[in-house]
Amino acid sequence: MGVVVCNRLAPGDRAMVVNTGYLSDRMAEMLRRRGVDVVQVVAPLGDAPSLQEVHTQLQAEAPCKALFATHVDTSTGVRVDPKGLAKLAREFDMLSVFDGVCSTAGEACEMQAWGADVFLTGSQKAVGLPAGLAMLVASKRAMQAREALTTAPPMSMDFHQWLPIMRA
Repeated sequence: MGVVVCNRLAPGDRAMVVNTGYLSDRMAEMLRRRGVDVVQVVAPLGDAPSLQEVHTQLQAEAPCKALFATHVDTSTGVRVDPKGLAKLAREFDMLSVFDGVCSTAGEACEMQAWGADVFLTGSQKAVGLPAGLAMLVASKRAMQAREALTTAPPMSMDFHQWLPIMRA
């Protein structure tokens, strides 16, 4: 999650978090620690903000560079509509980033068809493997966001450091 934040946004950027529970709170805090101005759309505990609520909030706020959402929040069991959120993000020229730790391998994930920019997951939940393996898929648009950063992320988190290894 930290790698995604550091390679997508710079201090002073603005991002929206679709808040569905503890893991959304955690993402908002990661963004704040990066110096990102965080806007949240929050629903009552056990519910997800509607696409209309997200759309209304996006219209009301200054431009955001990215929309973050937890596909399925373990703490509440709430599932968002990633297809609809990815579409909204594109409509507002934002990157869409989905925490799929609880959903990947348990829910449909059609990242390319939905136009989602980043899906990240871990091995310990729906994938059903021991904890410790982090996986993420980033679209070309998401990779271009890293290119636009004027300050590089920490070396251990920088996509530029890992791309040669991934390409090899």
